[in-house]
Amino acid sequence: MRVSTAEQKRRYGIPAQADATRTFVEKRSAWRLAGSWEDLGESGSTTSRPALNELLAEIAAGRVDVVLVSSLDWHSQ
Repeated sequence: MRVSTAEQKRRYGIPAQADATRTFVEKRSAWRLAGSWEDLGESGSTTSRPALNELLAEIAAGRVDVVLVSSLDWHSQ
């Protein structure tokens, strides 16, 4: 999860994204939420962000096999 501007924090803040993600996962009985990786105030123009790097390490280690994002364009702009 990531937000970078004050407007985004108000409208699409981390709590709203987390709630939407939990609701989505709860509707799928075979899924479980493995974790949440949050880059607060980090620019989407770089792929070198602390939480994103942690998530990529978890994927590489085989501990995460599905990644949910609220909008694909928020991953990297």
